[in-house]
Amino acid sequence: MDDELLRRLQTEQARALLDDADPHHAVMLACDLLTAGVGGDAVVALAAESARTLPVYDANRRLAAVTDELGLPEPDLPTWPRTSKTTSVDGPTTTCEPGSPRWPGPS
Repeated sequence: MDDELLRRLQTEQARALLDDADPHHAVMLACDLLTAGVGGDAVVALAAESARTLPVYDANRRLAAVTDELGLPEPDLPTWPRTSKTTSVDGPTTTCEPGSPRWPGPS
């Protein structure tokens, strides 16, 4: 898994532990993991969910299954940032904002 995917996965994991995972970000992340060749039953199950209708509770549960399946340790929450904002040439963007360089779908 490349560094960017790992960072996104850790960000969603921390978000789920601190508040709630963003269902849309979680599903898009699972799709990106599959595209990168990182898969397993939990990744496939999350990627198969609807990014629009997945309930937050289920996003948290499925994301936890993905991180467990991939052997990702829990982050050190006191030092983890609370947002998934990144900086690009165009300024700050969220990881899955339409039109951003990180948007996995059509612009």
